[in-house]
Amino acid sequence: MNIFEAFEVAAEIRVLGEHLRAEQPDQQAIDDTLEGLAWPLDEKLESLAKLRRMLMASRDARLERAHSLFRMAEQDDAAIARTESLIQSLLQASGRDRAQTALFSIALYRKPAAVVIEDEGCLPSEYMRHPAPPAPAPDKRAILVALKAGRPVPGAHLEEGVRLSIK
Repeated sequence: MNIFEAFEVAAEIRVLGEHLRAEQPDQQAIDDTLEGLAWPLDEKLESLAKLRRMLMASRDARLERAHSLFRMAEQDDAAIARTESLIQSLLQASGRDRAQTALFSIALYRKPAAVVIEDEGCLPSEYMRHPAPPAPAPDKRAILVALKAGRPVPGAHLEEGVRLSIK
């Protein structure tokens, strides 16, 4: 394959990747693009496996960025709480519960009383909620064992599929 064919292949795979990444993928456009690739099957498969690897790397990078942004937002939350604590401490130390600045009206308000549970085990039963038990749910493991043993289970069946492995 010469350099011009390689650029053409890359462009075709990029178009296919854009179709696959679309929120509402157009299956006909995907089929047409794949059909238009005039390469042997093994080359198509290799190119698709490369596209898959590229998409996985892109996803991983985006997830890492999202985690990084989430950690930074958590740090901001902690800094906000510390700043609020400083403001409250300064007001209380000055004996004031209000301050008016050019930009802000700052005030301390009393919160309503809140219950703090020190030891749940010591509470009388009349102060405990008794939720309804969870509804029954299928035991898929038991159903699988029964079906594999040849016993019929009304309302269930075994279904085999295939799994793609790319290493």
